[in-house]
Amino acid sequence: MTPPHYAMRSHIQQCRSIMRDHAMIWRKLCEDRLDSIAFIALRRAILWREVSHGKIPHAATSKLHPLPIPGCVAQREQIRRARTIIEHVAAKFGITHSLLRSTSRAQQVAWPRHVAVWCVRKSTALTNLQIGSLFRRTQTAVLHSIDVVRDRTDTDPDDRYLVHTILHTIP
Repeated sequence: MTPPHYAMRSHIQQCRSIMRDHAMIWRKLCEDRLDSIAFIALRRAILWREVSHGKIPHAATSKLHPLPIPGCVAQREQIRRARTIIEHVAAKFGITHSLLRSTSRAQQVAWPRHVAVWCVRKSTALTNLQIGSLFRRTQTAVLHSIDVVRDRTDTDPDDRYLVHTILHTIP
């Protein structure tokens, strides 16, 4: 007989595996490497694997709610808009958009990244998790960026003018 904590650990590991699979799908979708039909096929394949390997009990599949397809036209437009904003902010600060998405913590990269995250949040309907995936960051880092921009624009009028000018000149 197995102790109850083993069953709980096993369930947690299965849930983490499912979440990793779905995060991989979302990353591919955000990087334009996956269209909506491929997304549906990949999602069904993962679901089938989870059911057939016992990760999800077969009886529970009828209770699964269909997730909205992030590959729909409106979602893709939001992602394209976010990429336009990222390129616009990078151009305003004189850096490349790949540097903006890098792991650099240098001030000349970090502040433009914070501004870009803030502008994407204000100009699109993307969630913090989706914005984080565009910048290779977590949703907590997105929240931190928004707080940093809010704090700096509250205290420094030059930063406030700069951020609002960038926001209002996005194509």
